[in-house]
Amino acid sequence: MFNFKEQSTIPSFNESGLIPPFLGEDATTIQSPYKTTIQDLVTCFAISAERISILIGFLELRKVLNKCGINNGFMWVDGSFCENIELIQNRPPNDIDIIAFLHLPDEYVNNSNELLTNLLDNGLVVLDVDGNPTLADLKEKYHCDFYTQELNSPPEMLIDRASYWVQLFSHQRKTHQRKGMLQVPILREENEETLLKILKTRKESNGE
Repeated sequence: MFNFKEQSTIPSFNESGLIPPFLGEDATTIQSPYKTTIQDLVTCFAISAERISILIGFLELRKVLNKCGINNGFMWVDGSFCENIELIQNRPPNDIDIIAFLHLPDEYVNNSNELLTNLLDNGLVVLDVDGNPTLADLKEKYHCDFYTQELNSPPEMLIDRASYWVQLFSHQRKTHQRKGMLQVPILREENEETLLKILKTRKESNGE
């Protein structure tokens, strides 16, 4: 099952099958979101064909974001993927929930047309019926329920949005129990391409 190693940066599930909201006697010690690595994420959660497919999609999305020059910031990782949903609801996870807090590169801040073209070309943004850009639905291609928040935003707006995402991500959807979430940098790790190839090989060996 789940591979929570002693040296892992990801806490083991609690008795409810959730990542605990904090470690220790109270929330003044180590608390969510837990900063982790893609290596630990893959090691802990690549335990089934469904989870491997979701991780492949997530790593491919990170690859495209970095290709577009979006590599400064961090991602909160959550959803049923970060729960023992196989035990809780007797099913595999459908996707992985991601909110990316990102700094736009200076060249994009000063030239929004260049950013829009890049995002459109890479399928991250689509135009609605009125020609307005909107974030694409990335669930089918990348298995990610994906949202973004610019860290360049005004402080009041940033605090308001961060509060919203904390409340949304810190409670289990069905039971409303408090739970923890994970945090990874947007910038790809040095071994991330190798991890992606390993996951794809494992998927192929499963006959998918």
